[in-house]
Amino acid sequence: NTLATASEVAVIGGGNDSNTIALYHFDGADAATTTIDGSRCEGYSENTIKEQGTYSLKTIALQTGSLNDTLTRTVAPVVDLSGHDNISIKVRASRTGSQFKIGIHDLGGVTTERTINIASANTWQTESWDVSGVSDANKDAIDSIIITITNANAENIIYIDDVFAGPVGGLSNGMLWNDSGTVKIYTV
Repeated sequence: NTLATASEVAVIGGGNDSNTIALYHFDGADAATTTIDGSRCEGYSENTIKEQGTYSLKTIALQTGSLNDTLTRTVAPVVDLSGHDNISIKVRASRTGSQFKIGIHDLGGVTTERTINIASANTWQTESWDVSGVSDANKDAIDSIIITITNANAENIIYIDDVFAGPVGGLSNGMLWNDSGTVKIYTV
């Protein structure tokens, strides 16, 4: 996996926002940097159920045994989210309610997490995650993105797509997206 620079993203996405940089992308061809803790949680690239681009990240949490299992995607090189107050994530799951959480881990050892509450099964929803209360020192070297299963009473199929970081209250117009088979996180 490689990180695109602001100019590369502008060329790929067709925009010209020099403040937009790619934070990270999930690439279906590169399973080597995905670590799964536990044998009952599986991660895939998904090309049919997606909100944006060509792929989404699909996680299957099997019943009972996947409780507290994690899927960790390493971010290399690390990404600096200093000064960014909001993360927007498109999520979809086969179960309603609070069944999993998403976290970002900083190289300094701090993990910041958000429990996702799915309102309607098998429907995309946008989660706006306010990280303004997280000090810049705890988000200046993001080295992994983590999905943790918090309820395993039944199997759950989870999709994550279209992830951005920017100011609280929303993201600016002109956000860039790469439709070449990757999911990317952008900062503005």
